[in-house]
Amino acid sequence: MLTTATAPLFFSPSTIHAATTLPLTHQHIRPSTPLANPIHPIFSSRNFPTISAALYTFLSPSLRLASRFLTSPATLPWWVPLFLGTCLPSHKHKGELTLSHPTASSQNLLLCQKFLLLHAENVVFAFRPEDRAFASTYVEASTGKRVIFLSTPHLLFLTSGRYAAASRAQRQTFQVHVALNLVHEVAHSVRSGPEPYYRDEDPLRELGASWESWTFCGGKIQPIGLNAECRMGLMWFRWVDEETLTREVESEGARFWAVDMVWVEGICGEELWRQAEEEGKKLLDVKIFIDRGAILPYGEGV
Repeated sequence: MLTTATAPLFFSPSTIHAATTLPLTHQHIRPSTPLANPIHPIFSSRNFPTISAALYTFLSPSLRLASRFLTSPATLPWWVPLFLGTCLPSHKHKGELTLSHPTASSQNLLLCQKFLLLHAENVVFAFRPEDRAFASTYVEASTGKRVIFLSTPHLLFLTSGRYAAASRAQRQTFQVHVALNLVHEVAHSVRSGPEPYYRDEDPLRELGASWESWTFCGGKIQPIGLNAECRMGLMWFRWVDEETLTREVESEGARFWAVDMVWVEGICGEELWRQAEEEGKKLLDVKIFIDRGAILPYGEGV
């Protein structure tokens, strides 16, 4: 369930900087203990063959967070249908297939852990220019390996000195943004051939978005203004098909909600994850600003 906080009447870039997501610092939020979990073998340095050790170190907070999404008992159940489900005729989408959903039993969760470890041999990561997407996955013809690309703007932010000079809040929002993109693409990389629907209720046959929706209260998280450096923070929006989203945006019916920095700080820290692993995924539910904080997806000056 989404949780909410109060915010100004409308988010223009100036009010975002003045009163909402990124300005929140140590004096406003109790700092969390940085994640200390091992980096999953999928995200090991050998799977980033084209980047330097220094750049890998910059990426490490995102890689630890992405690893937590892959391994935590709170979030591991999503992977059970992906690895262990079978494709069945969809009841809702004519001519399409939908995954069956085996139970998230202890045995099945252990199998998923094993399959994710094995999948580390099938994946490599790199950077490349992307016109439309922050990340993408391709199959390398000669080896059959899945190549997951992050976009060049991510690389430039990390290597230009702007990341090192950024505020704690901006670095954290960037770390979350990169981690979500990595796990989103890992979801795409698991199965061969055309993707099935993860659930019949999903609006699109899109496994990465289905993971985001399952994890984040039925929605997706993107940078405000779709700015790769996350200069204005993050926004949450309901996952719908592209036609519906376009129609809602054109009619100003869509809502893009600013994500509270309290949630960003929490998801980047050990305390929240340990609590969620004891009490359940609900504790990871994204925290957004209430209706007065609805924003447009494209910010000025970004």
